[in-house]
Amino acid sequence: MLFASVTRKTRMRESAMKFSYVALLAVLIGAPAMAGEDPAGDKVMHDYVLTMPKVKAYDAAVVALYGAEKQDPAFKAESDAMTKEPSDTVVQLREKMDRHPRIMGYFQKQGLTRDDAALLPFVLLDACSAAQDPHPAQDPHPAQDPSISPQQIAFCKTNQAELQSLKMFSSHLQ
Repeated sequence: MLFASVTRKTRMRESAMKFSYVALLAVLIGAPAMAGEDPAGDKVMHDYVLTMPKVKAYDAAVVALYGAEKQDPAFKAESDAMTKEPSDTVVQLREKMDRHPRIMGYFQKQGLTRDDAALLPFVLLDACSAAQDPHPAQDPHPAQDPSISPQQIAFCKTNQAELQSLKMFSSHLQ
């Protein structure tokens, strides 16, 4: 089968990407390497702390960013160009944000850091996918992924209703 080598984490990301604007923004920023391919990056993602204030600030930044893309063709072109830049590691994700201060500015206006802008969508998608995994006994289980912490999974379970109410998860943004 053509896709037999695709990891479970990749399938979960692809499924999640069909349903949320945060995933579309994750595509804009670019997906980091899969677990195990960037051990230092896995640790950074594992140790990233999800909080509702950060997620809400990210939501506000996404809404503003999407609005700017609709109003400014040059900004939209910059966003499109950003998707083609390397993003295989956390270092590359950080560098990508540094190369695009105009995009980064939308996150900074909300009090977010470069790591918040680059990592939050992936940490949130991966942790919430793991939190909703209907087959936790199967290997490789997302909760065993070195880039996902039990605290991140617990955050998603605890805040599921509030997360689903955010604008970045609304189809109206797409």
